[in-house]
Amino acid sequence: SDHLLAQVARNGKPCYYVTDGQRAIWQDQSEIRVQRPQAFQNLYSVMSIPITDDGTSPTRQTLAVLCVGFERSAPPRQTLLTSYQTLLSNMVHYIKPILHYERTVQELKALQQIGSKASRAVELNQVLESILHEIVATLGFEFATVSLVDENEQLSRTVKGINVPDEWIETAVHPLHGRSIRADIVHTGKTEVIEEWDDRFDRRIWERFDHKNAVRVFSPIVTFEHDAHQEKVIGTVEAGYWKATRSVI
Repeated sequence: SDHLLAQVARNGKPCYYVTDGQRAIWQDQSEIRVQRPQAFQNLYSVMSIPITDDGTSPTRQTLAVLCVGFERSAPPRQTLLTSYQTLLSNMVHYIKPILHYERTVQELKALQQIGSKASRAVELNQVLESILHEIVATLGFEFATVSLVDENEQLSRTVKGINVPDEWIETAVHPLHGRSIRADIVHTGKTEVIEEWDDRFDRRIWERFDHKNAVRVFSPIVTFEHDAHQEKVIGTVEAGYWKATRSVI
C-alpha cells in the first residue's frame, strides 16, 4: 500500500515525514507521496528507520521499522535530521540481534507445534491400525472402517479401513446434520446391524462397492468428557461380512 511504514519496509531506506502533508523525504532527498498514518496524527513529523536483515539472503529484507516522532511545530534543520538518522541507524545495529533471536524463537515454537501434531498423528494412526486389526483378527470380521467426527467442519469422515478399497475410505465423508447412517450413530449413540438397503446409506457407495451383498454393524466410539461429566461420540466403527461368507451378525 501507500502507507508510510509499508513504503519504508519495501524500500529499506530511512525517510522523514511531515504529518500535515502527504509527502516524505527519503535519505537521498527524493520525495514520495504517502497515506497519512492515523497513529501519527498528533505528531508534527516522523522519522522512520528500517531495520533490515543483513544476513546471507540475496535480497535484503526489512525485519521492522523504528519510528521517532517530533512534537514541535517546526522541523529540525537538515543537518540535525542527518545526525538523528545516523544515531538511530546505530541504535538499530544493536536491535537486530534481539529481533533475530525473537524470530528464531517464533520459528522454533512453530516447528515444535508441527512436530507435536505429527507425533500425535503417528500415535493415532497406530491406534486405528490396532483397532482394525483386532476387529478382523480377533473378532473375525472380514472388513472394517473407522470414521471420526470433524467438529470444525461438522463432518463424519472415514479415516482408515482394513480389507476395503482406498476409494471407499476417500468417498465416505458425510455432514453430521444430514441423514446418513454415521450421523445417526453419532447422534443416537446406538449400535445398528443392517442387512439390506437403508435410506440413510450413500447410494454411490452402496452401488460402487456392492454393499447389497454385505451385512454390516455400525457402532459408536464413545469417550467420557470429565469437564462436562458426560459421554461423547467421537466417531463410528463399521465392520461386516460378505453374505457369501455369513448372512447375519
